[in-house]
Amino acid sequence: MSDTFQAQSMRLVGYFPAGAIHAQNYYVSDIPAKLLSHVIYAFANVTAAGECVSLNANDDAVNFPQLLALKANYPEVLVLISVGGASHSTNFAAVSADAATRAQLAQSCVQFMTQNGFDGVDIDWEFPGAADRDNFTALMQELRSQLDVQGDADGRDYLLTIAAPAGPQNIVNLQLALIHPYLDWINLMTYDFSTASSRKTNFVAPLFTHEGALNVNAAVNSYLGAGVPADKIVLGVRFVGTGWQGVAPTNDGLYQTDASAAPGTWDLPGAAPSGSFRLPGH
Repeated sequence: MSDTFQAQSMRLVGYFPAGAIHAQNYYVSDIPAKLLSHVIYAFANVTAAGECVSLNANDDAVNFPQLLALKANYPEVLVLISVGGASHSTNFAAVSADAATRAQLAQSCVQFMTQNGFDGVDIDWEFPGAADRDNFTALMQELRSQLDVQGDADGRDYLLTIAAPAGPQNIVNLQLALIHPYLDWINLMTYDFSTASSRKTNFVAPLFTHEGALNVNAAVNSYLGAGVPADKIVLGVRFVGTGWQGVAPTNDGLYQTDASAAPGTWDLPGAAPSGSFRLPGH
């Protein structure tokens, strides 16, 4: 980490989606690395056998050399591989439920990390259920152990982080007091409280709300209340707008029924509307 970030005890972490090189025309070389402390590359996949594998080898062939160039140009920036994601978490539960496949996954993640020049592993399991509580904790323990073994062999430290839920129905399935000692920090997904598929318009990432626990403040307090140190929480910010169509003008369209997601900035011809919009300046 650079002297600036060390002095301020800050982490400024950016996720880079591998597929951004397509419709979004955004490349690793476009990342403002001088403004970041860490970059997390999303994603690698998990097989039913507990292997950490490339999600899209063609995308990786473009992105991995650029990530190595970024690290060479900004040696203070550390780069992690994120494993899973919303569309690629299907196999986590079964793999983590068995000690042998759990160990296999951890070993495979470490191998994928070292072979491709990453500085750590980020687990994005969306989301562990009630039956997965113990297994998720055991997976973190196994990953931390194998990363430490690899670090001892390489004479360096490797990072372990997670992308963690902000909704109370998912937070309750994490044994936060047991998990956080294994983690360098937690990437808290304090966004998508409302999504393009919601049938009523609402704020995507409200700091506070008038009622309920679907807001940033409540999510952070849930983690702090469970014993997670404040310096291990990295607040997630979504740099994509969400839009709907078929919305009445009442209340400027807020809290109104919508017909569907609106056509988005990067939607391909013929694709269903995504409701995702590029924000000005991004």
